[in-house]
Amino acid sequence: MSVKFFGQFLLERVALTPEQLIEAVSYQENRNLRFGKYAESKGFLGAEDVKRLNEEQKKTDLMIGELAIKLGMLTTMQVEEVLTMQRNDHIQIGQILVMKGFIDEKTLEAELEAFREDQRVYEGEEVLVPQGVSNPEMVSTLVDLTIKMLQRVAGVEVKADGGRVLARKLEEAYSAVSITFSGGLNCDYVIICDEGISRSIASAIMGQVAADEDKEMVVDGVKEFANVVCGNILGKMAQRGKNVEISVPHVLDYSNGYGLVESTTTVAYRMPTSAGEVSLLLVLY
Repeated sequence: MSVKFFGQFLLERVALTPEQLIEAVSYQENRNLRFGKYAESKGFLGAEDVKRLNEEQKKTDLMIGELAIKLGMLTTMQVEEVLTMQRNDHIQIGQILVMKGFIDEKTLEAELEAFREDQRVYEGEEVLVPQGVSNPEMVSTLVDLTIKMLQRVAGVEVKADGGRVLARKLEEAYSAVSITFSGGLNCDYVIICDEGISRSIASAIMGQVAADEDKEMVVDGVKEFANVVCGNILGKMAQRGKNVEISVPHVLDYSNGYGLVESTTTVAYRMPTSAGEVSLLLVLY
């Protein structure tokens, strides 16, 4: 058993073809718009306002509606109207599969029940931390913030497994970026991404599609994303009265498994997203 999305679960059970899943996901992405697009369609915000709001959200873990109110860009009533519109328009992947005739209602119900049972251990709101790990609160905070920022900055769906103390060799990935915390918090934050999610992250950071950008520019986008996450951690640590410093992000070389395979203090989380695979490693000192 491992953490997965419903579409992947259906593929593994041969209840769906890859082509059908791609078509359904594409339809869902075009249908389920982000908060700013709805606010713009209602005339509450202009295109430049939405751009500013999205940029500001990279600096905080506030929900985007809360941030818009805090910045004086929207009223509470306007935010509620936008959220209601967003909820009403939202469509689940299972609904699309039935609508397109790829699966029938009875089969969908049975597969959903099997999926929920398979994924029950991962469905809680709290981040799971392996037993015996020092400073579990800090680990949970770092994982939770990474998930939120992947969702809010890159606009992707994200799940995370229960974590594990690293005990196996890592596979080489498209990008691997590390930032070191020191002072009131001592650890390395390492985010490892495949090409799909790397390009999604870079697109969000650059404000343009990174499909044709070279690898160096894409990895620079991942480095900036890591900076955003860790910058937010600095703020949280400051609220707790802890003086923490971070290094500049640097790219890890794959030689010797990123130099982490021998560590018994590295907590690893697998984070499948709707755009690709992420591994988050926290090297604790």
